[in-house]
Amino acid sequence: MEILIKTIFYRETKNSISKEQQEQVIGSIEAEALTSGKDYPLYLRVAEFDGCLYYDLGDGLAVKITPDAWEVTKDIPILFKRYQISNKQVIPVPGGDVNSLFAFFNIKDENVKILLLVWIIAGFIENMPRPILMISGVQGAAKSTLVRYVAKIIDPSELCDLNINDVEKATLIIDQIWLVPLDNISHLRQEESDMLCKLSTGGSFARRKLYTDSDLMVRRLRRLVVVNGIDLVAKKADLLDRCLIIDMDRIPDSMRKPESILNASFEAELPLILGACFDILAKAYALRPSIKLSSAPRMADFAHWGTAILKAMKPEATDDDFLKIYSENVSRQESETINASPLALCIVKYLAEENTQLSGTPSDVLGILKNYAGPNSHSLPQTANSFGKKIKELKPSLEKMGASIIISKGYSRSITISILPNTILSELSLSSCCQDEHVDYLSEKTPF
Repeated sequence: MEILIKTIFYRETKNSISKEQQEQVIGSIEAEALTSGKDYPLYLRVAEFDGCLYYDLGDGLAVKITPDAWEVTKDIPILFKRYQISNKQVIPVPGGDVNSLFAFFNIKDENVKILLLVWIIAGFIENMPRPILMISGVQGAAKSTLVRYVAKIIDPSELCDLNINDVEKATLIIDQIWLVPLDNISHLRQEESDMLCKLSTGGSFARRKLYTDSDLMVRRLRRLVVVNGIDLVAKKADLLDRCLIIDMDRIPDSMRKPESILNASFEAELPLILGACFDILAKAYALRPSIKLSSAPRMADFAHWGTAILKAMKPEATDDDFLKIYSENVSRQESETINASPLALCIVKYLAEENTQLSGTPSDVLGILKNYAGPNSHSLPQTANSFGKKIKELKPSLEKMGASIIISKGYSRSITISILPNTILSELSLSSCCQDEHVDYLSEKTPF
């Protein structure tokens, strides 16, 4: 604005403007805007407006997506925010194949491919909660390359990897990017895990204004998040519940290429991959109103869009095909939640081996489990209060395994945990817990 004011003032007066005059002009413009100006929403990279989707390419260009069609246009009826960190996108080219992305990675499972493509294509849709893309795999699986290429497809920027150790500083950067890349993460602190949960479904982030002690700036942020690590770094039930888990296989040495050649091949393919994403998204945009799901999981909007995207990719797919694939991944989340919790594993093993219910006050039930755990009781909550909180956190995952958990309220609190018939836990209880293959899987990380 300062350069514009200087230019206009010189053009009209042939003199330079003083700093005092410049501040007066800026103050007058701000006052006029605040009192009588029209409010314009600002969008970051993606937007939905007047029945159309828009994607910011930069340099005054955007992709306009309508049902069954898309085009690159300069006629943009909305305003996109642009930051120095943001890079312009390549011009998409129609007629490509999104599956060409898998020429760069060793992913064999067709359902995993579908989930990854759906997540990427849904990344061009603005306003909905969506799962965090959680990538795991052994060394040499090209996990970091996948994070980098996904970012190039959806939100190219100068940022290849974000450090979230300082959550407040990280949110300043996250405010300026649509996709948050977290590369080679080995551990997440509680504060970091909570931040990712809020970014997935939408949450408010507050920080102090510059040079002030009391004034706050509040931002409500919802972002795409992609995380990779050798191990699955999500351990908390609330974070796992918001994850889409993608396993990658190691690339054989015979198939490995120099990074310079790989990057050049990807850059050449990117316009076609991007165009293929918009080809599918336009069809999905037309299909979505007709989608009828038999059930609505968490992230229901993502499930609806995922169904439409899958049907756009595979016209023979039914309304429930994506839901089945997505539900399998959700079941993986539940297993990971159980495996990550010594308390959950102890409950599962107790119910299966003892073939009886746990019932009593929180102190009573905790005491039973501590006696059962023996020398490993230190891994369990140490107080009835912390035990009650942990049970509430684990309740959804344990119930999906086949446990019935009843927590009474009031003065005399009690907890009853039992096995429901015809469930995974009921099958385990029919055989020796220590011999059963399912329990071996569930307890492979347990200290018990």
